[in-house]
Amino acid sequence: MNSNDVTLRGESGKKAIIGDYKSFAMHFFDKMNQIAFWMDLDENFVCVNDTTCKALGYSREELQAMTLCDIIPGHEKNMWKERWEEARQHGSYRGEFSLLTRNGDIFRADISFIYFESSEKQRMIGLVKKLDCADELDGELEQSGNLYRNFVDNLHLGIIVTTPEMEIISINQWVKNRFPEIDVSGRPKCYDIFHGSPDARICNCCPLIISLNDGKPHESYFDRMIGNEHIAFRVVSSTVKDRRGRVIAAIITMEDITDRKQAEKERRMLEQQVLQARHLEAIGSLAAGIAHEINTPIQFVGDNTRFLSESFESIRKLLTGCDMLWGKAVKGEDSRALDEERTRLKKETDIDYIMDEIPGALEQTLDGVNRVAKIVRSMKDFAHQGTDEKSMSDINQMLESTLTIARNELKYVADVITELDPGLPQIECYRSDLNQVFLNILVNAAHAIESAIGEDSNGKGTITVSTAHTEDKVIIKIKDTGIGIPGEIQDRIFDPFFTTKEVGKGTGQGLAIARSIIMDKHNGKIEFETETGRGTTFIIKLPVKLSNTKRVQNKFRLEINK
Repeated sequence: MNSNDVTLRGESGKKAIIGDYKSFAMHFFDKMNQIAFWMDLDENFVCVNDTTCKALGYSREELQAMTLCDIIPGHEKNMWKERWEEARQHGSYRGEFSLLTRNGDIFRADISFIYFESSEKQRMIGLVKKLDCADELDGELEQSGNLYRNFVDNLHLGIIVTTPEMEIISINQWVKNRFPEIDVSGRPKCYDIFHGSPDARICNCCPLIISLNDGKPHESYFDRMIGNEHIAFRVVSSTVKDRRGRVIAAIITMEDITDRKQAEKERRMLEQQVLQARHLEAIGSLAAGIAHEINTPIQFVGDNTRFLSESFESIRKLLTGCDMLWGKAVKGEDSRALDEERTRLKKETDIDYIMDEIPGALEQTLDGVNRVAKIVRSMKDFAHQGTDEKSMSDINQMLESTLTIARNELKYVADVITELDPGLPQIECYRSDLNQVFLNILVNAAHAIESAIGEDSNGKGTITVSTAHTEDKVIIKIKDTGIGIPGEIQDRIFDPFFTTKEVGKGTGQGLAIARSIIMDKHNGKIEFETETGRGTTFIIKLPVKLSNTKRVQNKFRLEINK
């Protein structure tokens, strides 16, 4: 053995001892019963021990991909640079901080940061000690939790908390009373409780699933038999996220809307009754005018029919005389005398006049019949009882029918101009309801023009009815040259029972009903443009397809049979 061997063995021995020390230090660091970690200059965790992982709820790999900012709420890097410099100069830094665990709990801790250098790299060891006030804080948290639980249990709403996997982990007393089968300890899936089993149709519109996917609140409705009662529920789902924006839970609120639903049903029934009453009222108020409109063509139909009847007698007399003359001609009687007799018969029966007038009389009669038929069709179209059934309808034809019905109301005060779009598509609508809207606006226009020209005036205004369309909607405009709408009442004209007409002439329901029909029933818009003294234009916009409209975004209906 030479001196070189001794030297080598000594160096290898030192390395072995250093390696043992490092192994011992790392084992001691990892197993110490205190939160401890190493981090670099950028606050990245280089190494964490088992106690740190258990206390914060993260795996070692997850923590080593995180920074100090992730576990200390409100931590600012600029302030940390000052602390790092203080630790480098004095060897350590100590302070109190709030640490955030994975499940959202926060605890106060005393942290000692010890500066050291390793392989020419700056490092900091963090040694964490929970403060003695933690027990006191736990007590306060427990007290706050009890207060919160008492508050939640006394809400008139159901509260359900689920995991991101839709497992129910908490419910309040409201839910327990209505769904006693829910056993939170078993962490049941919410769809097992409410739907029986996953179903593609239900899952596609389940608000909880949609909220878990997009992180936004959503709502739905479902009905269920509880005992002997049929209960209607409104459900709203939302999510709870951690500081990184990850969904860690979902909250479902449930509301019993049975009474509200029944009240809404009664309101719709009452509204339908009011609407039908308006139909009947409109027909009653227009009856005299409609009778007049029918009477005029009926009169000339009757006159022409009597003329044709009298003409028939004259023609028969002429034919009888012609037969007699033919018989005489066959017997060889004097042709000159026969010709004089024929001339006398033609003059006596006035056959030339009859032959000239009969075509015109027939044409007028047919025109009168068609006018009466049109009025009857319009009456039938307008007076048809409103139902909950929508149908594809021609708005141009509906407007023409309504104008026919209202003609006698309009013709004495206004000339009516129609500018109807020949390419207007049919729309899905409640036909009878829209007829009522058109009539209400037309009658209002007539009254406005009457007020503008004065009742004793021989002048007339103008009502222009036009239609147009875009890709997904039709536009109806009814323009009058009336007095316009004063500025101080423009925001009230759609209010129920508001009217500026004299007692007995208006109920204040016409425009209120029109607005309800257009906006609530057809998801359309009704607007107006007005100029005092110049007139008003009502603009109605209706979707072509009701089925493609959404009154409330993300609103779903679930039918539950359980």
